[in-house]
Amino acid sequence: MVLVTTKNDEACEAYVKEAEKLLQRKEFRALAIPIVETSAHENVNIDVAFLLLSQLIDKVKNRLRPLSYAETSRNRKDMLDSVSDSFQSLIQSHVSDHRSTWTPIYRELLKYPSFQR
Repeated sequence: MVLVTTKNDEACEAYVKEAEKLLQRKEFRALAIPIVETSAHENVNIDVAFLLLSQLIDKVKNRLRPLSYAETSRNRKDMLDSVSDSFQSLIQSHVSDHRSTWTPIYRELLKYPSFQR
């Protein structure tokens, strides 16, 4: 069993604390139910919830440790910022004429891993 909270991009920290308090109750404590904070809107920890559940089903010993929503969201934002900067740099270096058509530029940009990423 995995407890997955959602809407963490909108929710306050009190709801997460309430979910954690629920898992500390006597009837749930022995089960050691992991909690995963997600946001479908921001695409944060969605895959982690399914991976953790599949690891529990397969009884994997070294299971994934889900990070908090804030930590995962920060990591995702940093990654997206880096990718956006790389993409903008490629566009600026390869598009010199605003009247250019996309197809030849696209073919040229496909050679770069940062474009594909």
